[in-house]
Amino acid sequence: MKRKIAVILAAGVDRYKERVAKDEDGTLRHLVQCRAQLEASVRQHDGRVFNTAGDALLAEFASAVEAVRCAAAVQRSMREVAANQPAGAPAGSCLDYRIGITLGDVMQQDGGDLLGDGVNIAARLQGIAAPGGIAVSRSIVEHVAAKLPLAFIDRGFLTLKNMPEPVHAYVIDLDGKPSGRPGRIDRRRRGWLMPAALLAGGGLAVAVIAFALLPRDAGKGPAPDVAQAGAVTTTAATASSAPISPPLGTTLRIRCAEILERVQLGRLTAEDRVTLQRDCH
Repeated sequence: MKRKIAVILAAGVDRYKERVAKDEDGTLRHLVQCRAQLEASVRQHDGRVFNTAGDALLAEFASAVEAVRCAAAVQRSMREVAANQPAGAPAGSCLDYRIGITLGDVMQQDGGDLLGDGVNIAARLQGIAAPGGIAVSRSIVEHVAAKLPLAFIDRGFLTLKNMPEPVHAYVIDLDGKPSGRPGRIDRRRRGWLMPAALLAGGGLAVAVIAFALLPRDAGKGPAPDVAQAGAVTTTAATASSAPISPPLGTTLRIRCAEILERVQLGRLTAEDRVTLQRDCH
């Protein structure tokens, strides 16, 4: 097998199994139509479909710009189809695709199929995209933000299912207004602090505020595993605009940030209290 760097696009239908259960014939008929449209767009943007299974499609591109253009064109086209559906059309008449894109290292088999982290990450990003939406990795944003008139929403570092390291993810706002320039990046952050009266316990409030305000040694202490809640855990950690890799203490910070969010929501567990006092200095 040959190793190479490639842009990988993964696409899948939202609630596909549910749709098939309700109307197998109609869903499969519309899947064939949508698949043909998606494959045509991949070819138009100089891409190559290298694998399909059920509702899923995997494509390879040499250009990150063309991959994102392809995804945006597909989603906008399918929106138009849905908007023009006649009243009373069957529910399965329009399929909502989720699309994930990343740039990564892959291995190419003799038959042309691709394997590796790049493929796996694209598939996981597809899983966190909204129906009719696009999720991309930071590597993609770095290549396309200055070249395409799209708005990118920073989701921060996400722990994706079966991925050993957090992935810095963005979602593309197809309705966003780049204000006359390409590449507006919207870093939406959740509030970090609340009034102490809203926090459970005075000691806990002090600990949380100290964690949020005081500088911390990124490499201090061993980093505990991050518990997975479903396919993805959203954290409050986001990177600066400079292209950097996650610091050594990223996993610990993600864990502490998750605990802080649960404090704000009033969902702190006994285990969280122990972790907060022991590790979140």
